[in-house]
Order: sequence, then C-alpha cells, then structure tokens
Amino acid sequence: MTQQANRLQSNVPKVIELFLGPARRMQLMAAAAVCLLATGWTAFNDLRSYRMARSQRIDMSIEDVRQVGAVTPFAERWVRLVDPVNFDCSHGLQWSENGDVTEIVLAFDDSKEQPFWLEYTGAITCETLKNIPLEGMLVQPEKFWVNKGMFAPSSRYPLLELQVGRSPADLRKRAEAMGFVSLVSVFFFILLYLSRQKKKPVSLLSPYTKIGP
Repeated sequence: MTQQANRLQSNVPKVIELFLGPARRMQLMAAAAVCLLATGWTAFNDLRSYRMARSQRIDMSIEDVRQVGAVTPFAERWVRLVDPVNFDCSHGLQWSENGDVTEIVLAFDDSKEQPFWLEYTGAITCETLKNIPLEGMLVQPEKFWVNKGMFAPSSRYPLLELQVGRSPADLRKRAEAMGFVSLVSVFFFILLYLSRQKKKPVSLLSPYTKIGP
C-alpha cells in the first residue's frame, strides 16, 4: 500500500505536466499565489479583529462611538448603540447575490454630525428598520459599498458602519473559511511547482566523438 501511494505521488506531477504546458502552469501558479496572499491576509485581519472585538457586547453612546472612530488604527467592536439615530432611507442601496439580500441605509445622530451606514441582512422596509435593535459589529465603511456608489456625507466626525445582527463569531467563521482556502492554494502551488519539467543534461560531446586511444 505504501509503495502504491508513493508511486501515485510521484506520478501526479507527470500527469499535470502532460496536460498543462509550461505557460499555462505558470499562470496557474501565479493565480494560486495571488489567492494565497489575498485569503491569507483576509484571514489574518479577521482573526485580529475577532480578538480585539472582545467576547462580550458593549453598550456605546454616540460620544463613545466618536472616540472610537478617532482612534488609529481602528479596531472593530461588538456594540449596541444606546442612543437613537435618525434614518435617511432616501440614501440606501440593496445588493442581491445567490438569493441573499443585503441592504444598507444612511443614518445620523440627533446633531447630524455623526453619520452611520447601517447594514442589514434581508429585504427590510424603512419603517421596519426603526424597530430593529442597533446591535452588531462596528466597523469602518466597507469598500464594497463605496464601489457600489453608496452616499458618504461630509461630516465633522468620521463615517462608521454598523453591521446589524453580526457578532465576532462571523469573523471567526470567515477567518476559518479563508484559512482553508489558503491551505488549498498552498497545496496547488506546491503541486504545480513539482510538476516542472526537468531539462535533461545536454552532452557537450558529439555522438561520433571518439574517447580514448
């Protein structure tokens, strides 16, 4: 059984080399390397945020949020806003992918100096939003929504995003998923690397060269 496994392991690079040319193999190696860097960095950031978010949800006032937003580097937190906010549902976006709907709306504190993006899972009306507790992960505005054209107002205090209904457990799950993808990328990179075609040594002697007396 061991001999068969070793034989199979040694033949895998040959099979890959048979179906993939050198150029195609290099492209796949580059793709695996990029995937490894992207997923590894995401997993690292999620684990760091998971540890900094604490295991207990904390209550925050608007003033607390302002202090948190001014700290560099920013640390994600699992919070519950204890002060009310005013929804501006005229500025909002909805994104649907694979049947899952995500909505984001703009909100302000009473002074209209502290803006928020409030992200919700599912299609929810503006009136319903007002009855949902403001509990979730307090994060910096995600580039995804910026790229989708979500309105970002100019204000005295930095814009923050509250992912309503989420907790540090979501960060841990995503970190585990990204870690698994990173391991798969490493496996394929090594497999493709081992499948390199080794060049045979070139003899400097002519086949007709006579050696010796």
